[in-house]
Amino acid sequence: MNVAIKVLLFTLYLGLLYSLVFFFLTFLEKTGIFKKENKRKVIHLKHYPMVTIAVPAHNEEQGVYSTLASLTRLDYPKDRMEIIVVNDGSTDNTEAEVKRAIKDFPELKIILINQRNMGKGAALNKALEIATGELFACLDADSVVEPKTLKKMVYMFNTGGKELALVTPAMKVKEPRNILQRLQRTEYIISILLQRLLARMDSIYVAPGPFSVYRTSIIRKHGGFDHTSITEDQEIAYRMQYHNYKIAHCHDGYVYTECPKNVFKLFRQRNRWYRGSLINLLKYRRMMLNKSYGHFGVFQMPLNLFSFFLGAGSVFFFVYFFIRPLARQVRNLYLTDFDIATWLKDFRFNFNILDLNVNILFVVAALFVFSLVVMFIAHRNAREGLGHRGFISLLAYFLVYYLLLGLFCCLAIIELGLGKKQKW
Repeated sequence: MNVAIKVLLFTLYLGLLYSLVFFFLTFLEKTGIFKKENKRKVIHLKHYPMVTIAVPAHNEEQGVYSTLASLTRLDYPKDRMEIIVVNDGSTDNTEAEVKRAIKDFPELKIILINQRNMGKGAALNKALEIATGELFACLDADSVVEPKTLKKMVYMFNTGGKELALVTPAMKVKEPRNILQRLQRTEYIISILLQRLLARMDSIYVAPGPFSVYRTSIIRKHGGFDHTSITEDQEIAYRMQYHNYKIAHCHDGYVYTECPKNVFKLFRQRNRWYRGSLINLLKYRRMMLNKSYGHFGVFQMPLNLFSFFLGAGSVFFFVYFFIRPLARQVRNLYLTDFDIATWLKDFRFNFNILDLNVNILFVVAALFVFSLVVMFIAHRNAREGLGHRGFISLLAYFLVYYLLLGLFCCLAIIELGLGKKQKW
């Protein structure tokens, strides 16, 4: 291994170790607060503010009816809610499904707006124009909300002060059916714990489309959603951080969302996320390493940038340590005109345990044990069972799924460099 490779490996390891230790110490520091929050059983509201729920929909005939049906089960006064569905140029039966919901759920005030396809940000801004709610919620048309979630999030606004601009939900995967969706379920469960930690550091950098709730006056004051952004949910969170507003996370405000069911759809989703993240990092680069923005500027933004190097680095080392030797063997086969018998005859499997790098083995073992602990804590935090497949899921998550995301990260960087555009 040459010096450049060793330096790169050490740099990535050092950055990853620093991040993990920082999060672990934060978790230990906030454990007492988390325990108090977990003991909270019943929410009593003295004030029920009017809530506008915007549902942007583009070709969502499969899920929009279920989404609206979940709103009928919310433990919140129906006369203090209004639902604005913005049909953003759908070419399927989305409009018909919304009209069916209007007919079937007369207890809900549902307003349907049809417009040409302009993107999710523009659809949200259309709803924001006519919203009468003190709070403004965004709900993706492929997601469903637990009955107690809205009340829990409103409670945070009632007790969080006027500078609280945004509350994010605890997002879970809706009915995972295949191995890819189960791996995403694991990712989302870990993300709930991560978001809870980031909230305590004032470092949340994304407001998920499935039921993030905003203070209407604040987002109106700052121009609404950026309709030109391919990740308007992340851009609005960066903007709130830029203007020094608070963002909270409702760790038990659960919302269930559909996730990509195949690799192609997952690539399209993550490609948009990664490209949007890089664009936002560039747009708000003045916050990078700026002490005026606390942990968000000094820790979280550099970490967001580092995550791209980590993803690309994981792919590079996989290619260097596994694909490269394999390609060399294939080349040798090619040079011998694929004389497999001769190749097998000359093949020598020279393995000696004394040749293994003890330091690297220790690091790998330590990271794996640490990952198991994080997996256990994350599932407990999300009130999910780890199950007997937990060990297998962990292996698949880090050995396959993470590498896949790293590959998507590299492709997103390339496409962004080439200037390829992507629509909602």
